[in-house]
Amino acid sequence: DYRFSPEVFAYASVATGYKAGGVNPRPFFGPSAGDCSVLPNGAPCNQITSFKPETLTTYEMGFKTDLFDRHLRINGAVFYNKYSDIILTLTNCHGFSPCLMPANVGKADVKGFELETTLKPADGLTVDGSLSYIDFQYKNTGTSGVPLSNVTPYTPKWTYSFGVQKDFDIGSGTVSARMDGSYRSQVYTEAFNGPTNRIDSLFLGNARLSYTTADKDWMVSFEVKNLFDKTYYDSVYDNGGFTVPGLRRTVIVTAEFKY
Repeated sequence: DYRFSPEVFAYASVATGYKAGGVNPRPFFGPSAGDCSVLPNGAPCNQITSFKPETLTTYEMGFKTDLFDRHLRINGAVFYNKYSDIILTLTNCHGFSPCLMPANVGKADVKGFELETTLKPADGLTVDGSLSYIDFQYKNTGTSGVPLSNVTPYTPKWTYSFGVQKDFDIGSGTVSARMDGSYRSQVYTEAFNGPTNRIDSLFLGNARLSYTTADKDWMVSFEVKNLFDKTYYDSVYDNGGFTVPGLRRTVIVTAEFKY
């Protein structure tokens, strides 16, 4: 890393990661399952299988800045990751179910960037935002059957967020009003991507009003999550068509006392 000035800092890093291997903890069929010839693709019944460790090497370069007497902060980074023996839980084992089998699905290269900023253009006014991009590309999926064009579960290509907050000093304390929102492009919830396990792109908005006493001992807030009452799902599953819906418009009242 290198600091060009008190306001500008840059860095580069190389790191490795590791995730242990193991044995399928939830086999639906074992070696005594009987004649496997009835299963498609000549698939074996036995789901008592082992999987190797997952490894990762990641390369990153970035910068951090505090400009104009700390009225503007901009941080950014680019990254490139080399995954090997990626561990995913398969819900379709060689064409038959039920199946919840951890397996090594192959290798992938992942690259992208992240950018975040905070701007304070006037007293009591703060604007913040972030943007990120991920390009996931399988290089080899071995015998897992996962198509090279698929991506790992819950991996959006684009995400962004932004917020605006205004603080009002009223003598006895501070009233803060904030609105923010976040976007996520479509994701898949299964290793085998398909229309039955796809969650479409989503934008959610929130609003918050709070009061903090001058000594900061007390704080009360009124918050609305999912301000526009969007219907969305946190998860969807091929196996039986199960879904986990996200919260609809939700009102939260909070009181805090510090002592």
